[in-house]
Amino acid sequence: MRQIGNRIVYSPSDLVRFAGSAFASWMDRHALAHPGDVEADPEDETLAILAKRGVLHEADVLAALRDDGRDVAEISTRGDRFAATTAAIAARRDVIYQGALTDGVFTGYADFLVLDRETDQYEIWDSKLARSTKPSHVLQLCCYADLLEAMSGERVELLVTALGTGEHERLRLSDFRWYARNVRSAFLALMAEFDAGAPAPEPRPGDDHGDWTTHADAWFEGRDHLCRVAGIRTSQIERLEAAGITTLTALAESDVETVRGLSRDIAWRLHSQAALQAASRDLKRPKYTVLEPAPDRPRSGLALLPPASPMDVFLDLEGFPLADDGLEYLIGLVAAESGKPVFHDWWAHDDAQERAAF
Repeated sequence: MRQIGNRIVYSPSDLVRFAGSAFASWMDRHALAHPGDVEADPEDETLAILAKRGVLHEADVLAALRDDGRDVAEISTRGDRFAATTAAIAARRDVIYQGALTDGVFTGYADFLVLDRETDQYEIWDSKLARSTKPSHVLQLCCYADLLEAMSGERVELLVTALGTGEHERLRLSDFRWYARNVRSAFLALMAEFDAGAPAPEPRPGDDHGDWTTHADAWFEGRDHLCRVAGIRTSQIERLEAAGITTLTALAESDVETVRGLSRDIAWRLHSQAALQAASRDLKRPKYTVLEPAPDRPRSGLALLPPASPMDVFLDLEGFPLADDGLEYLIGLVAAESGKPVFHDWWAHDDAQERAAF
């Protein structure tokens, strides 16, 4: 979202952010209204790498369209981008790259508008590194389709994701349009109700809070939220809250055998976990409990481990999945030498070093 004069213009990415976390959307708006009042999380290095690879993938898709003999109109970032896009549509150019689309409320720049010569309709294409189409991709594509129709009257039937696998997944807009418009309506309602002096919507456990994850975590920590119990599920949180147990401390101190919707075994496990975490506060080394195998399953859990031996080796491999075919860049192991554990490591920055390390 951007402030232009006295109005705010939103983007398809804002809809994706809202679908992932209303809390994050509210924080975006607060940061826009009061620059410097709140600080977003530092840029994630992995996301920055993904963004660079995404640009390269987009360039590959563009090159493939050109190699296919398509007439490509590249919309320059200079001048009136919307007029240039409208002119390219009117000229029925085969491919419009980085077309500028707007309805006055949302503005977006579609990766590709690709003309189907048989139907004389444009398809909305978006390049994604992912191996399959995700709901967030569909939401973004639906928004582009609505913007294209609002700006030029062009109806869209098909949405296409050019995936990192080289495949093109085609979707019908009619299957998703009303879902996307419901998300848009809910997002605009939140923006219309925005009051910088009012508290943000409560972050929901499990949501993707993006750049505001640290703020969401602080919110959960300050309220001793049940989501801090390791291994707990959202449905279990809801059942505990319905029973009046709303914090980790309350769960640790409560009798949970009669919580509706939870079996005694699950309720006791959650209670025990909460009790361990509560007892471990301010300790450098957290408390732990060794769970004994069930009587009917003596060879389970830690009982699956063989007896300790001086020949034991503890091995771990760290990989970089974004490299072509992956790259195991660090092999580390700990072994006993003269009765003491010693760590060894082998680093690799390319395939040859990876092979040598292995």
